[in-house]
Amino acid sequence: MINYLKRTRLADSARAIRAYVYRSFGKEEYLGIKKHQPLILLSDKEKATFFGYHDKTPFSLDGSKVLAMSVEANDRKGKSEGIIMRLGYFSRNGASFDKEFKAFAETRAWCWQQGCMLQWSNTEANSRVFFNTAFNGK
Repeated sequence: MINYLKRTRLADSARAIRAYVYRSFGKEEYLGIKKHQPLILLSDKEKATFFGYHDKTPFSLDGSKVLAMSVEANDRKGKSEGIIMRLGYFSRNGASFDKEFKAFAETRAWCWQQGCMLQWSNTEANSRVFFNTAFNGK
């Protein structure tokens, strides 16, 4: 029988480090599991509302706003892409966020997977955003 769990110095060191981290920080916290965190639903009423993209955070640098995209389209129909999408944000009010979606622009240049690539500016990450849009139908 082959022993796949060989005891080597490297494996023993890894086990010791993992045990130390679990004891120091707690296994759940280390693994990113947060207990008793309230869920916050942010949506623009009954419209499809979505946030960011895998490499773009919707949170402003100071944490006071969350960017969002809102569209009245049906996400089960591919032909709905290209209709007007509203862009806006939700503001932080103390420890929670306001439920009101505050729109600031519109675009037709979006898709269900990536939205319109709405994102905060690197230099003004609390007040300036970038997104795809169309001019003169292009």
